[in-house]
Amino acid sequence: MTEIAGPARDIRQSDGYALFMRRIGWQVDRVGKLHLFRKNFPLLGAFIRIPRPRLPLPLEEIDSLARSQGAFMVKVEPNFLIDGFNHQVMGGFRKDSSPILPTRTIWIDLTNSIETLLANLDKDTRNLVRRAEKEGVAVIETRDLNEFYKLWSTNAKKKGFFVPFEKELTALWKVVPEKHLLLAKHRGEIVAGALLFGYERVLYYSFAGSSDHGREVHAPYLLLWEVIARGKKWGYQRLDLEGITDPKVGRTKSWSGFSHFKRGFGGREVEFAGSFSKYYSVLGKIFGRFI
Repeated sequence: MTEIAGPARDIRQSDGYALFMRRIGWQVDRVGKLHLFRKNFPLLGAFIRIPRPRLPLPLEEIDSLARSQGAFMVKVEPNFLIDGFNHQVMGGFRKDSSPILPTRTIWIDLTNSIETLLANLDKDTRNLVRRAEKEGVAVIETRDLNEFYKLWSTNAKKKGFFVPFEKELTALWKVVPEKHLLLAKHRGEIVAGALLFGYERVLYYSFAGSSDHGREVHAPYLLLWEVIARGKKWGYQRLDLEGITDPKVGRTKSWSGFSHFKRGFGGREVEFAGSFSKYYSVLGKIFGRFI
């Protein structure tokens, strides 16, 4: 079993993320340094999720908390890669087929030189970055979350993706200490944007979107290149592109377009161990598969 090299904890186990979850209606429990997020459902009881914890898990403490809170289900998505993963360390948790977090992603090593990072782009991607520059696309850093949300939510709705309420995105922006917002402009119009969060020297490419015109002038290519270049300048060691399609997870079939886009920037494709659940009631077993 291979523990992920690099940060001690994922951003979803940070104090800032826990505060965000509280603000959007989740209860937050602590078991040692571990954050557990709990929400109650009528008739069913409590659903507990533990995103990206390090292993080994404090299984007895989690079990005790789940029973005391009337949980019908606990879902764990460990911060471990699948290579060499030993399922026995999950105790009574069993692999499920409905992960909440991406099971596959791309990591870009920002400790490489800027020349190496540019060389790692595939030929077509490198050409499109240059074409965007020639078209006059410019990337700026801003704090204008409202402008980004309008662009991103419109784009996400067109593609049929889940769009969180603006207040949720605003809450996340307010409580996570390390954040960056980059917008790409063309002739004064905002045509692409990327919302980034940082934690323990890892930069997360959390939300991104572009307009039809932005794609026509290849703004997303220049924007992601600027994320890489500026992320290195800001002192991060890794850029996590936060998800690509996984053939084992049906809901990611619609991700093929942006997965192809992300792969053009090089990096290392990694696969996490997956999602594991434990049920505490008959109803939990019946309805838990839909969560």
